[in-house]
Amino acid sequence: MSFNRLAQRHSKGNPKNNRWIDIPPQAAHISRMGKTKKQNYAGIFIAGFIGAAILAFAGITFSQLHSSVKSICLTAKAEYEKDCVSSLIETIKSEKHSNQERNESIWALGQIADSKALPFLTELNQSLQDRKTDWEHGLSKFEVEKAIKWCTKGNITSWMYRNRESWQ
Repeated sequence: MSFNRLAQRHSKGNPKNNRWIDIPPQAAHISRMGKTKKQNYAGIFIAGFIGAAILAFAGITFSQLHSSVKSICLTAKAEYEKDCVSSLIETIKSEKHSNQERNESIWALGQIADSKALPFLTELNQSLQDRKTDWEHGLSKFEVEKAIKWCTKGNITSWMYRNRESWQ
């Protein structure tokens, strides 16, 4: 009976502690980790599937964010006939819009993260007294603070709105 030789390391980086063990030919298909090739391929397939699912989820989420910001921006641009950031600022200033619409505009400014909105947002933040988070009963100081942070430091989605002036 012939045997294949397999090296086993017992000590990290010390070649003196390497020893060889003999394995029978029937076990030659077994990899170092003790798994068959089929098991290794199954693990790769599962990891690939999970990775693809995560990418699909991220893509759908980014797409929904983009379409929401685009819709809010186009509505404001249609009314005020200015660029996106200026139109959103006018929407927030206007008392004729509901608090929901004004808070959505604040949120959109934060998503866009354009530093041009920073002076307005800072002034608005100073004028708001309490930290309302309910969008129906007033402007949300929390949303304003978040928009200021994103306009200052940027956010993960601001790259999606670089071409906003060409939206129609």
